[in-house]
Amino acid sequence: MTGINNSTTGAEAHLPFGWREGSGNGTRESGIWVIEAYSTGMQ
Repeated sequence: MTGINNSTTGAEAHLPFGWREGSGNGTRESGIWVIEAYSTGMQ
């Protein structure tokens, strides 16, 4: 990530780099689990 004339506040990789073999930032928010988390129905 590159930031020029910008603060680093909130500079996080939200999408995995490489797109292969589970590469990413270690959170479950960008993986296959997000589909289940955001697609559940309201009860």
